[in-house]
Amino acid sequence: MCYIILFILIVLAIAKSSFAVQCNTNPCQLGGYFTPPNYNCIQLLHESNVICTCPNEQGRKNAPCRVCDNVHCGPNGVCIEAGWFQDSFYACACTSGTYNYVIPKPCLGVSSTTTVSPTTITTVSPTTITTVTSTLRPVHCLHGSVYNAATGTCICQIAFTGSQCETSIGQELCQKITCVNGGVCNPVPTANNGIEAQCWCLNGFFGSNCELIGTPGACQFNLCQNSGVCEERKLGASHFAYCQCPPGFSGRFCERHYFTCSHSGLFDDSVNCKFGRYFQCVNTVAIMRTCLQGLRFNSMKMQCDANGSCPS
Repeated sequence: MCYIILFILIVLAIAKSSFAVQCNTNPCQLGGYFTPPNYNCIQLLHESNVICTCPNEQGRKNAPCRVCDNVHCGPNGVCIEAGWFQDSFYACACTSGTYNYVIPKPCLGVSSTTTVSPTTITTVSPTTITTVTSTLRPVHCLHGSVYNAATGTCICQIAFTGSQCETSIGQELCQKITCVNGGVCNPVPTANNGIEAQCWCLNGFFGSNCELIGTPGACQFNLCQNSGVCEERKLGASHFAYCQCPPGFSGRFCERHYFTCSHSGLFDDSVNCKFGRYFQCVNTVAIMRTCLQGLRFNSMKMQCDANGSCPS
């Protein structure tokens, strides 16, 4: 009788272990991007279950935990598992209808009521964002972009634009940047995976748009007039002094006065408008302001935009 009871207990133990969920069977589907320390499998000691964790301090019992499972980017947005984007654990690839963008939060300004079936979306590795899986893929998205099945468009990474993300934003941005005195615009990557345009200046010129004309040698007393600030720059054997002019003054030595505040408000900068600059007057004090790259001050709207024009 004892042998029969022992046999039954052994059978029950074997049956229990066969139905137990163990981390060594990979129930959390760890691998690829989903690996420790961000994603983990924790074996529960007193029961035959596991807890699958993900980096946003959430977890699921006996099933994979994914950050994007709990993120709603919007009807026209695609969630991407991403620990690489602005210290976030996900990013939303979005479209506004006229341009595409990627942000570490739900999409902004979503107006479409179209919904995206979760079964049509597959999250991918952040190192090479590839096309989102769908039953139809009529558009070939380039440069690691994401296909949005809801809109039939490509969601581009930060550095690219176009219907297939075929155009570098840096190249497009440089078309809107004015470099003077022989300077050449070049797109340069930034620390946060973005792109900015920089003017590379010829020797003897300096400034964000190569607008400052240098004087050979070091700074000298009264080289810069009207409270202009002298700055020296050395490049190899070359040594030049440049005058940084106060608001409302221009010229190689800040010798020309062309603007004075008459009252508070925003005003065009007739000299530096092509560089996206304008004046903010606080009573009679002028403050130099600069628009974001590629934009100019629109005096009709009193704001920076792509349609701003410079006074002739």
